[in-house]
Amino acid sequence: MLVSAFLENDFKWDGKRDMRIGIITDENLAVLVISPERRMINRVETSARTPIFIGRGYGWYEADKVKKLLIQEKKPTLAEEIFFYNFGIIPDKIEWQDRGVTPESLGLLGFFRLRLNEANYLRNKEILGENREENEALLDEVAVRDLADSNLLQANIKVTVYNGSEVSGLAAFLGKRLDWFGFTVIGTDNSPDKDDDYCRINASEKIRIDLPWNCDLTIDKSLNIDEIEIYFGEKFAEMLQYQ
Repeated sequence: MLVSAFLENDFKWDGKRDMRIGIITDENLAVLVISPERRMINRVETSARTPIFIGRGYGWYEADKVKKLLIQEKKPTLAEEIFFYNFGIIPDKIEWQDRGVTPESLGLLGFFRLRLNEANYLRNKEILGENREENEALLDEVAVRDLADSNLLQANIKVTVYNGSEVSGLAAFLGKRLDWFGFTVIGTDNSPDKDDDYCRINASEKIRIDLPWNCDLTIDKSLNIDEIEIYFGEKFAEMLQYQ
């Protein structure tokens, strides 16, 4: 098996970085995070009727209807955004059936690494229910602890989120997800000026941030090296159609 993996260059997971698997089935959604830093395998899953937010005008759907919707609408690429808006993660891999941890999800070498060290990992599982406010409160508690990227947490990047659109509550909605993601969100506010742009990141230097959206970058030397500002404009609000 190992020789085959080397020959196929099957190096999906190196056994060092966090690995996030997003799972969408006919019954529910789940997130599986393998974290060598935490020495934990964390799983957060929905019930069948957990409300799931789908952007781009679709709104809220019960979890057991999400897969069918994406297939009918031929929009499987929305899956990454769905996991960000509802769990605060960007999956390294998306599975369309719940197979747990497999060689297909981690690669043969990654799967072998996990099996060698699995006895050293703790397992934790959380289940989201039917109440949106209660689910957000649970994720406020567990997302940073169990799901957020360990390297991003260590970087301790402070983020201020600005709403440059006419849509009320947009900055608070996105700020919460960015906080779950692993940023330290120090504030959300309306932008002093309404902004027709999609989204823009202000930072003191050129940086690479993996987010679900392609945001423009503006260099602002008045910011500290560990600070960024993210502005979401009217075009972003039109795309997201947050309700």
